[in-house]
Amino acid sequence: MTPMFLYGPSMAGAGALTVKEITGLTMVQGFAGAISGLTRHQSYGFVSWRLVRYLGISAGVSALAGAIISRWVPDDGILAIFGAMALRAAALKPLTKSCDAVDWTLFGHSITIYNAAVSLALACAAAFAARRFNSSRVEAGAS
Repeated sequence: MTPMFLYGPSMAGAGALTVKEITGLTMVQGFAGAISGLTRHQSYGFVSWRLVRYLGISAGVSALAGAIISRWVPDDGILAIFGAMALRAAALKPLTKSCDAVDWTLFGHSITIYNAAVSLALACAAAFAARRFNSSRVEAGAS
């Protein structure tokens, strides 16, 4: 959806949306889709609440951290993160297995712990880079 929101309005002659507006729209759309899917699957009894608890909490914390930190990240930085995520997903696509065939632990710990740690590390790296970028822009403007 991001490329459509990024290029579609300007191609149609309407005003362009910023990357942060597009990110907000896709987050709301993803949340609405998740709630809709949860409601429908719950009516059939196909919801693993243990999985919802593990993935939902880590995804929610990661999304909140990303939303807060994105305030200091320039639009090009967010696009670079999206591009890196798309390349990573494309590289991992041939490695997919069924969920039952995957061991969801690594070194005796749940993958969720590693997901949260990597998300926190990426958020800190983005915040650090944004601070350096903003401080260099302020210094350049002062001279």
